[in-house]
Amino acid sequence: MLTLRTAALPRTLTGCRGSGFRNAGPNQESFVVYEMAHITVQQGKNADFEAGVAEAIPLFNRARGCHGLELHRTVEEPNQYVLVVQWDTVEDHMVHFRESADFQEWRRLVGPYFEKPPTVVHTQVAVK
Repeated sequence: MLTLRTAALPRTLTGCRGSGFRNAGPNQESFVVYEMAHITVQQGKNADFEAGVAEAIPLFNRARGCHGLELHRTVEEPNQYVLVVQWDTVEDHMVHFRESADFQEWRRLVGPYFEKPPTVVHTQVAVK
């Protein structure tokens, strides 16, 4: 099993609604969608970017269908991150959140630190 290690970040970076990733039962897990945003930040902007993500936690806390988030920093490439957000559905992310004022605020807080636009995919657990 591949395990991503979370960067040394404030504990508040793990969770919408203060709950962290939800622990769905065996029959519910396949209905959870994980947003995986691969983000590269500008050299020397790690602390600013991480502070922006921390400040944005309330935006996710109130997002429809959001059940948690984690920000992972790549060990081998410290300017590369993976933001993992747990949603009920792709629509909760791509429609309800992305078309909201909270998404615009999220981009205002973290967008200036992007080296290039993030790459985003949605996944579901296939084997556990």
